[in-house]
Amino acid sequence: VCSSDLAASLRRALAEISDLDPIEKQRLEYFSTQIIDMLSPTNFLATNPAALEKAVETEGQSLIDGMENLVTDLENNNGELLVRLTDDKAFELGVNIASTPGKVVFRNLMFELIQYAPLTETVSETPLLVVPPFVNKYYILDLSEKNSYVRWAVEQGQTVFIVSWLNPTAKDRNIGFDRYVTDGVMQALEVVEKQTGIREVNAVGYCIGGTLLMTSLAYMAGRRLKSRVKSATLLTTLTDFSDPGDIGVFIDEHTVAAIEQQNNQNGYFDGRVMAVSFSKLRENSLYWNYYIQNYLKGESPMPFDLLYWNSDSTNITAACHNDMLRKFYLENRLINAGGWLGLAKNSQ
Repeated sequence: VCSSDLAASLRRALAEISDLDPIEKQRLEYFSTQIIDMLSPTNFLATNPAALEKAVETEGQSLIDGMENLVTDLENNNGELLVRLTDDKAFELGVNIASTPGKVVFRNLMFELIQYAPLTETVSETPLLVVPPFVNKYYILDLSEKNSYVRWAVEQGQTVFIVSWLNPTAKDRNIGFDRYVTDGVMQALEVVEKQTGIREVNAVGYCIGGTLLMTSLAYMAGRRLKSRVKSATLLTTLTDFSDPGDIGVFIDEHTVAAIEQQNNQNGYFDGRVMAVSFSKLRENSLYWNYYIQNYLKGESPMPFDLLYWNSDSTNITAACHNDMLRKFYLENRLINAGGWLGLAKNSQ
């Protein structure tokens, strides 16, 4: 078990290493920190005073409750340990989360398009199209009423449309990122025009949805199509992947090739793995904290709409995930003119 003194010594030793490539040093520091955090005394019952005190106070009931929480999480995830971050029974879709009134106005293989009902007497002439990420559910932008961007936009007099993406299975393995442009964003723009009679929209892209939106704009420019987007607002979006943050420690040729092989075998990338990966990027606040609370102390997590959404993961098609890893994260093609090779060809 790593004491604070030992952990500090290890970090000093890592900081003094000077003969490594910067990327390799970043990777070494990241995984060393993961090990140090994992071996923190608070992560073990025998060396966690608060958990021991609660076990005594409850005459062992907290330990029983913690074991029941552990078994429940294993059973709910086919034997994989995915620590619950929130009370998943506290939210009901359409009731207290994703509850802004609207209806599906279009559906194809790739997505459903939701149009929200107006909440004002008059509305803006230019409609608003929201492109959310396809690695989680669309309602990141329509959480509980007080945290809903969609509801806020509708209350400001916007005519709001949002894309709800396909949650793929193995049969969708060949749907690549290019299809999310041509059969996704481009199709959604056409439907918005049919619904409103307005050709141009204001667009909002969130996370990889923003990357997709920008790729769609580049596609329209590259094919000399008149743009359908009047303005584009990007939220937490990468277009230059040269420095993707901590997730970059997982990106190298060997790792990408291994993930590609697994994706091709399964037909999709399991969204639950993505959820755990992002939790581990902030592991003390989004993993070990809940590990201690749920299993060592036997407590139940509090309701939190954002963490409920985070746990409601979706899969990614094999072809699309392979495209993202290799062409974005590994090769960083989007920063170059014509960098998305094959997009026009594939969409013929």
